Amino acid sequence: MVDVGFIGLGVMGQPMALNVVRTGTPLVVWNRTPARCEPLRAAGAEVAAQSAQVFERAATVLLILADETALDTVLGRGTPEFTSRVARHTVVHMGTTSVEYSGSLQDDIRAAGGRYVEAPVSGSRVPAEQGELVGMLAGDDEAVASVRPPYSPPCAGRPSRLRTGTGRAADEAGIPTAGVEPYLHAPAWLTDSARLLGRTSEALTAELVDTMLRNATVVLRDGRLHAAAEHTSVTEEALRVPLPRAWPDPVRRPR
Repeated sequence: MVDVGFIGLGVMGQPMALNVVRTGTPLVVWNRTPARCEPLRAAGAEVAAQSAQVFERAATVLLILADETALDTVLGRGTPEFTSRVARHTVVHMGTTSVEYSGSLQDDIRAAGGRYVEAPVSGSRVPAEQGELVGMLAGDDEAVASVRPPYSPPCAGRPSRLRTGTGRAADEAGIPTAGVEPYLHAPAWLTDSARLLGRTSEALTAELVDTMLRNATVVLRDGRLHAAAEHTSVTEEALRVPLPRAWPDPVRRPR
């Protein structure tokens, strides 16, 4: 059995997995489109023929998938295969899902004898390639500690620890899960991260916005922030973060 499995080699997942395998971590990967696995094979990862084989080969499985349906399908949720896949495994969910879904998935995995860690990342393809994503971890202390080694390389080695799951944190903060990167803009996350990093919430907000603009995660157009990938306007209600009193150059405060 290898140490770590990785499922979901899309725009974000493939460079993240490459950063893991380049550290020398034994890795087994799977993707619905097999061609996406070839760069991982070339880098030394084992390629599984089916997603179920990843769970057979790895005790810790990282997943970054498109949506809740894809996640349920890979896990075999609602089928007899679910228990055999997650029991005695640590399942690391790196996508963004609703509060209700995250909570029920955590409960189901624990009931089946597995461990669950919620570990979303914020960024785009370029920071994913450079290992400079903003990463967050939430779950039981023992489970979180066990996934830090494979989760850290894509996140510049500095993933932040959340007291609660990201979906729950966003819910407690009153942020709609349909908002752009809702977990990133949750005041609960900002408060925790600022404390851990020794910064004020305002300073951390400015730093995050500056980083997102520099890495083309968002663009500033017509006095508003827009998601670079979808060109979707980020409304003031979706952000709901304490705006800094002064924005560092070259960032201009949205109006």
